[in-house]
Amino acid sequence: MPSEPDILLQARGVGKRYDLRTSPLSKLTGLFRSTPPARSFEALSGIDLTLRRGECLGIIGRNGAGKSTLLSLLCGIRRPSSGTLERRGRTTFLLDPGYGFDPEFTGRENIVVAAMMQGMSRAEARARTRQIIEFADIGEFMDQPVKKYSSGMFLRLAFAVTACTDAEIRLVDEALAVGDIRFQQKCFRFLEEHRKKGALVLVSHDLNAVATLCSSVMVLDRGRAVFTGPAREAIEFYTHLLYDTPQAPVPTQKLTPEFQLIPESRKTGKHGSFSAAAVSPEILRAGDTLAVKARAELNTQCPFPIVGFFFNDRVGKRIFGNCMRPGETLPAGNVEFSFDLTWPDVAPGDYTLTLGIGSGRDVMAQELFCWATDFRTVTSVKEQDIVHGVFNLPAEHFSCRRI
Repeated sequence: MPSEPDILLQARGVGKRYDLRTSPLSKLTGLFRSTPPARSFEALSGIDLTLRRGECLGIIGRNGAGKSTLLSLLCGIRRPSSGTLERRGRTTFLLDPGYGFDPEFTGRENIVVAAMMQGMSRAEARARTRQIIEFADIGEFMDQPVKKYSSGMFLRLAFAVTACTDAEIRLVDEALAVGDIRFQQKCFRFLEEHRKKGALVLVSHDLNAVATLCSSVMVLDRGRAVFTGPAREAIEFYTHLLYDTPQAPVPTQKLTPEFQLIPESRKTGKHGSFSAAAVSPEILRAGDTLAVKARAELNTQCPFPIVGFFFNDRVGKRIFGNCMRPGETLPAGNVEFSFDLTWPDVAPGDYTLTLGIGSGRDVMAQELFCWATDFRTVTSVKEQDIVHGVFNLPAEHFSCRRI
């Protein structure tokens, strides 16, 4: 058990290795050997973490990085192959929404089974049934076999069982990815409340949820923790890991833009080519200032220049952008331009930046010189407010009075 009373979860050098031998005989003999098998896969290695009461740790990484494996070790479903892992108090988990559920049983019948899997006694599970039913809020389907449930209904019931179980530590794996917005908001409110009195570990690809809930974030890559720190810095590190280079730069507290090469696959143009750009910061909230600098090499002079930009969402839909006129002719050779923009109140998620240089008196009839398409990603984060349409527009001079 951790030595300090406020430490609820502690891991030191935790690793997990899987035996890849397929022969039953080789597996049997391996039980009596202390050395690792010749054919094995190291899913996790050297994981260190300390989680205190009132903290929320986010775990992010690409598919196959080891996130779910780590969560299964933290909750005790699997045992680590190396290192030490200590917990204080009851731990509840939501890993696979189907864990502890029988598809032939009704939702009401599954409540007792799933609650006992979370550590409740049978009597305690029956006493909490009404509370769980109210939290899940799936109506008459509670008395239908869960095999007839939609994925959203299934998740509602699974999360409700976890939420209504008293625990000091809660482990959640992608539970906020399914369900309608009202249920997601209910989950967020519950997790916020729990964090004040316990500890939370959240695994998610939803970077907005991670930035909103987590006090610190661990980035996993190929089974190793490559960065652990404040949420903003960790998400920025992870963004580099995903979209830029295999060797992600270590983030710092300073958000000063640094030029990075634009990949060849993102560049087009017959009269020149973009070479590098600096975009900062990469994690944005409404009202933040986004600074953009870019460099390009033009093969010929560009009269009546037009510099444009736009942002696409994750499905490639153009969300917003603009065109600017430098005024004077751009000479052949290397050019650099920069601009700042105030980030609008858009929906949370990832957005990609496209830059372009053209020539013409009319924006709609310009000659395109060069483009850098979807070459950099920024992440917009937001609290629990709803975005109406593409982005929210502030209302000015608002008043309300009785008449």
